[in-house]
Amino acid sequence: MKMLHFIAFKLCWLVLIYWQYLLIVPVVLYWAFAMVRLHHKARLAVLLITLCGVLLDSLLIASGWLSFVGANMLPVWMIVLWACFALMLVQVLADMLRYKWLAALFGALGGPLAYWGGSALGGQLLYQPVLELSLVLALCWSSLLTIFVHYRFLWSKQDETTSFNAKAAGS
Repeated sequence: MKMLHFIAFKLCWLVLIYWQYLLIVPVVLYWAFAMVRLHHKARLAVLLITLCGVLLDSLLIASGWLSFVGANMLPVWMIVLWACFALMLVQVLADMLRYKWLAALFGALGGPLAYWGGSALGGQLLYQPVLELSLVLALCWSSLLTIFVHYRFLWSKQDETTSFNAKAAGS
């Protein structure tokens, strides 16, 4: 099931990078459906991680490290992308990244690669200067993922989907 959640996130990432606003509604519907299926603590974790990611990117935009074509603030499609990443982090990565060093390594490599890949594929992100921005993103993402993984105990056993079995609800 975790592999299916990971594939769903990658599809959302591609759709939002390539078509930003054109296919945002199906992505938001997928996210909402997945959120309803999570335990309440996992839902709160997704919302908190989304907020942290949006604040991080907004801070990077305000400081001049990140910029998007035709926008001086974080685009809505990028906020939805953060929400999808947060969902995948809670559903998949929190249990896989049990060690802080592994989370830091994953963040240091995966964060800059995701931004660079999105920029290269036409995601409207201006990825300049490459080396300096990569280092800033590596530091930010490794810190962020280390913190998230440190607190994963708050939701990691709760991330299984809730049952919609009517018979179980009636018992």
